[in-house]
Amino acid sequence: MNISKIMKNIEESQTLKISAKAKEMGDKVINLSVGEPDFNTPDYIKEAAKKAIDDNLTRYTDVSGIKDLRETVALKFREENNIDCDKDNIIVTNGAKEAIFLALKSIVDKDDEVIIINPYFTSYPQMIKLIDAVAVRVSVENYFDFKIDYELLKKYITDKTKCIIICSPSNPTGIVYSKEELEEISKIAYENNIYVISDEIYEDIFFEGEKFSIGSIDKSKDLVITINGTSKSFAMTGWRVGFACANKDIIKAMKKAKSHISSNTNTISQYASLFALQNKKDHKDIFEKRRSEFEKRRDLIISKISKSDKIDVIRPKGAFYAFIKVDNLFGLSYKDNKIKTDLDVCNLLLDYKKIAVTPGRAFGDNRYIRISYAIDIESLEIAIDRLLEFSNEAK
Repeated sequence: MNISKIMKNIEESQTLKISAKAKEMGDKVINLSVGEPDFNTPDYIKEAAKKAIDDNLTRYTDVSGIKDLRETVALKFREENNIDCDKDNIIVTNGAKEAIFLALKSIVDKDDEVIIINPYFTSYPQMIKLIDAVAVRVSVENYFDFKIDYELLKKYITDKTKCIIICSPSNPTGIVYSKEELEEISKIAYENNIYVISDEIYEDIFFEGEKFSIGSIDKSKDLVITINGTSKSFAMTGWRVGFACANKDIIKAMKKAKSHISSNTNTISQYASLFALQNKKDHKDIFEKRRSEFEKRRDLIISKISKSDKIDVIRPKGAFYAFIKVDNLFGLSYKDNKIKTDLDVCNLLLDYKKIAVTPGRAFGDNRYIRISYAIDIESLEIAIDRLLEFSNEAK
């Protein structure tokens, strides 16, 4: 088959691949590879979706999203993120992934360079490949806890640099950028006239620090594309609603591309998301309870893994992932199986300990594995104990 050169170079999502394998193995596997909250979509949102169906709100909408939803998203950005915008600065997309892809497609040309910070969300480099641009990976371990700063970023700017992607809170590390750190990135963007795609899909799940959006910095606001959605905050991953806030010209370009790729985002999901956002304040106890539960799980992981002399974990300050360093296991053996790579660790954990985790190479660093703690705390404790057993038994 004559598959295109670009698609031959695209890698399958490791997170989805491992999750699928775990599901095939049945209920005995504790799946720590899934990037979605284990909570259900709140009932008040589900009822809004049912009403939309009953009201026959099932037809095409404007490609950029229904007017009321875009106005509500703009209000959310103004009130929660201090970003100056209105409905014409907003586009509603099929999840945050489509928002990021449309943004890249609208601002980046062939052979342009896009800076991504290693470790990164697994889809970033693949999206960059899909638009025939160049991903410039900046490794920053032990340099402010995987966060890039002004001096390091400056070294990677060239005349081909078009954009930098940041993610805070981060998938896979859980790090959170401070206001001061984002101001430094904003300064670089302004001085070099490069775009910033700010992936803030996990903004409501953080445990330390304060929420701050780089798009609120007035000097560089026209260069920032802020990505968000209802997937993580409202446990609506399958509803596929994301949104982007950006300069109106960028939004127009994104809308043009979307009109040929997918048309409007699912209409029922849009109305459900509208109701979710409009009534968020009235149900804040739900979201605080869930955030608190994630924090308890985070603390459990840190307390257990900190006692190990073979594996280590970066302290997550947000999201629901832990990035665990396992390279001290390389060169050891487990049940006559030589451990050489992160993939070996993942496969052995799945085969012998019935835990599904994601190899760090999916995020740019094969010395790590990523676990998701979007799972009940009892199962999580069992899984972490099995992981520690595995590391202790490796000789």
